[in-house]
Amino acid sequence: MTSEIEVKCKQCNKKFEARVADRKRGWAIFCSKSCKGLYKFATGKSGATRTTKKQNAAHRRYARNRRLKVEDIREEKIEKEIKELMSFGWSATQARALIVKDEFNRKW
Repeated sequence: MTSEIEVKCKQCNKKFEARVADRKRGWAIFCSKSCKGLYKFATGKSGATRTTKKQNAAHRRYARNRRLKVEDIREEKIEKEIKELMSFGWSATQARALIVKDEFNRKW
């Protein structure tokens, strides 16, 4: 047996019967889906927000540009370190190998 109580709709103030269990969950606030939709539209609480294709594309462009900038900075840093090691008599290949090994060791 389900116990029901009488409740007023939050949108139209019409009385309707709702299950006690639903009220405890925070449900049964509106008498119908259309009243819920009208209330959400009127209060500006439209629920889940969706991103548009334009917003998604802009985010992808931003992320790609960010990655490219980080890679450019990393390459510049590596080139600077290679030049510094070459000034101490290392070859470019030896210097690059040392830098890559050093970066690998930093990650672990």
